[in-house]
Order: sequence, then structure tokens, then C-alpha cells
Amino acid sequence: MPCHHVFCEACATCFVRETNMCAMCRATATYASLLVTWSLSCSNTAMAMNTYSFAADRVVLVKDNLSEISIREQGSEVKRAFFTPARWAEFRRQLKEIDKAAQNARDDKPVLMRVHYGSGWYVSVNNQVPCIDLRRWYLTKTNQVCPTKVSE
Repeated sequence: MPCHHVFCEACATCFVRETNMCAMCRATATYASLLVTWSLSCSNTAMAMNTYSFAADRVVLVKDNLSEISIREQGSEVKRAFFTPARWAEFRRQLKEIDKAAQNARDDKPVLMRVHYGSGWYVSVNNQVPCIDLRRWYLTKTNQVCPTKVSE
């Protein structure tokens, strides 16, 4: 949910379809806001990893105990952004800004955004590449902050 309360996909969809609100705090929620909300299944069945489709060619992988969350290209083990629970919470906290920057980029408005969400990981949006870039950055010997070539 946009308010950051977490429900399984079936429950969240039901709440939004029937009330357009979060069941916990009654904040407004839409189907679009659910696209960025992932959680474990409502059942208590243990599974090693849950997979959720996201966009045309991305998947979100969530370990049972939420110790690791990642977003990756479908079919790729190389291009992947990892999240600890703390980084995931910070990333989700920044989603409104990220969405606004992405919309501005789609509308050809000037945009240059780079937000740190923990442990050298940044989300970037700009007009040069029409996507949201999740990537680890590093500090060079000359104290310049540079992106890695691929998300690690």
C-alpha cells in the first residue's frame, strides 16, 4: 500500500477493489499503488523464495523471512538490485519522489535525480536513459562517486 502497510496480494487487491483504502489506516489506495507493493503469501506455508512480476521484464524476489528482497531482469542473474529490509523501507519511502521524477522524464521535462537508499545503493532518474536505475555506486581513490557498470 502507498501508506507502507503490507498485505498479501489477494487481500490488498480486495481492499482496493471494495473500498479504495488501506484496511489499517484508511489511506487512499489505487490499483496503481499496488504495483509497488509486494509481500509474502497470506498462508503460513514456508517457501524459500516468492516471485512477483513487475513491469514488462522485471521480477521481484522475496525470501520467506524478508531477509532479502531483489529486483532483477527476467531471465538474468547478473542485473539485480538487492535490498535488506532497511534498504527496502527507505526505497519505498522515496517512491513518490521516484514516481514524480520518472513521470517528468516521460514528459520530457528536465530531471536529474539520484537518491541514496543505503550501503552505496542509489536510485537514479534522468532524461538520458528513460528508466529508473537501481545501482550500487562506489568512491574512487580521488573521492569521486561513480556507478558500477552493472547492478551487483
